[in-house]
Amino acid sequence: MNAKKLMVAAVAASAALGLYANTYYVTPTGAGLKDGSDWDNAFGSIGDAVAACGTAAGEVRVLAGTYELAAQVSVPKWANVTINGGYSGSGEERSESATIVKAATGVRTRLFFVDSRAKLVLDHLTLKDGCLPEGMTTADTFGNAIFAQGDALTLTFCDVVDNGGAFSDNKTHGAAVCAAAGTLTVEDCLFRNNTVDNSTPNNGNAVEGGAIRAKQCATTIRRTTFDANSVTVKNANAGGGAIHLSYAANAVIEDC
Repeated sequence: MNAKKLMVAAVAASAALGLYANTYYVTPTGAGLKDGSDWDNAFGSIGDAVAACGTAAGEVRVLAGTYELAAQVSVPKWANVTINGGYSGSGEERSESATIVKAATGVRTRLFFVDSRAKLVLDHLTLKDGCLPEGMTTADTFGNAIFAQGDALTLTFCDVVDNGGAFSDNKTHGAAVCAAAGTLTVEDCLFRNNTVDNSTPNNGNAVEGGAIRAKQCATTIRRTTFDANSVTVKNANAGGGAIHLSYAANAVIEDC
C-alpha cells in the first residue's frame, strides 16, 4: 500500500468514526476469545465477522495477510457491511502489506455474495482466484469474485486479479464482478487477468464482461486500471473484455 493510499485510508477511517454500530477484527488465525472484539480477540474468519454484523451497519477490520476461502462469504439481506483490509494489528494503523482474500487451493468458489437489499463496501483488499463451480444453475452463474444483487456494492483501492477460468457448462456473466441491481461504485482499483473461457462447450450461451458486468445498475467507475481481462465463447456472443454494461443509463467511467 503506497503512501497516497495510506493517507486516503487514514482520512476515511477518521471520517467513518461513529458510522458503525459495531466494529469487528479479523486475523488469519484468530486470537484470544475469537469473538472479534479487538485485535487480541480477533475472529479467524471474515465470514464470521460479517455474520456478527447482522443487519446493523458494521465494520470489519482485517489484518494484512492471506485468507483462503472454502466457500463464499455471504452478506445477508438488509445487511450493511464495510470490510477494510491492510491493517497492521495495532489500533487503526494500516500497513504496506496486502490483505489477500482468495479461494483455497483446489477449491472452486465465488468469494463474496451480496443478497438483495444489502450493502457491501470493500476497501484495500486483493481478491483473487475466485472461480464458480461447474454444474451450477443458470440463475447462479454470475460473478466469480463477487455477485451483488443487493442495494449497493462499492470497491475502493482493491486489486481484483486472476478470477474466473474455463467452463464447460456454465453461463457465466462477469469474470470478476457482477452487479445485478442497485448501485455499483468502483474507484482506484486494478482489474487484471480476469477471464471467462466458454470456448469448449457448444452451448450457445453468451458471456458478458471479463472484469465487470453490470445490469440495471447506477454504475460509476473512476481511476481504475483494466489489464488483460477477457471473455471467450464458442457459437455465442461475447461482449466486453473489460466491462459490459446493460440497461445502465448514465453510467460514469472516468480516468480509466
